[in-house]
Amino acid sequence: MSYYGLIPEAVWEITCVTARKTMRFSNDLGVFSYRHVKKEAFFGFRPLTAQSGQKYFLADAEKCLLDFIYLKVPGKRDISKELLLGGYRLQNLERLNMTRLKEYIDRFPSDSVRRSGKTVLAMCRGRRK
Repeated sequence: MSYYGLIPEAVWEITCVTARKTMRFSNDLGVFSYRHVKKEAFFGFRPLTAQSGQKYFLADAEKCLLDFIYLKVPGKRDISKELLLGGYRLQNLERLNMTRLKEYIDRFPSDSVRRSGKTVLAMCRGRRK
């Protein structure tokens, strides 16, 4: 989310989602954690190539936000506007693509993420008026 400017903080650990098992490791490039998501939630990314020639995938900003909610919100709790803006300090929501966000919300295989995603969608719409 830092990459897209959706949070003000710098990050010291790169979190990736995977359909495989959860794991964490460190190397000269940094600390990387791979978090398991259901196969049905493994979408919304594009292939890129680093300057070194290494290929990798980067989640769209909209999918990144939904993955964050999926991984960070405990249990099946719905997320509030206050928690998103105050606790998680989300910013620059106007940068999100509303059509893509709605599509990803509808596709996400978690009722709580879909409900929370609709809260984000309403916040974004409110900021664009």
